[in-house]
This record gives sequence, C-alpha cells and structure tokens, in this order.
Amino acid sequence: MTVRTPQGLRLVLVSDETRVERHDGQEASLADLPRHVPVAVFGQFGDDGRTLMARVIVLLPPRT
Repeated sequence: MTVRTPQGLRLVLVSDETRVERHDGQEASLADLPRHVPVAVFGQFGDDGRTLMARVIVLLPPRT
C-alpha cells in the first residue's frame, strides 16, 4: 500500500504478521482500510528510507 506523508509518498509493505487495529484498540483487518483514511504505521524502514515494513497499522479517527 502507498501512504501519503508530509515527506511524500511512502511504500508500506504488509505481511501476515502485520497487526491492524482501530484507534480505540479494537482489532481490524486490511479490508477495513478504505482509501483516504488517516492511518499511523509503525514498523521499520528499508535501506532506501522510503519503504516501511509495517508491524502495526492504526486506523485514526476522521479529521474534523
């Protein structure tokens, strides 16, 4: 998946090990990630500094 950040687009790699959750801590899945929804991604960047291997993706509440 591709995520837009203030530093530009970043490629986020997900695997069976990637945990997805809602901002309130409830479990979610990749299917719960519609386009243009704010997320926080936690993981480790690859050597290119642009690709992130996601350990956790958190669906954030809509911006108001």
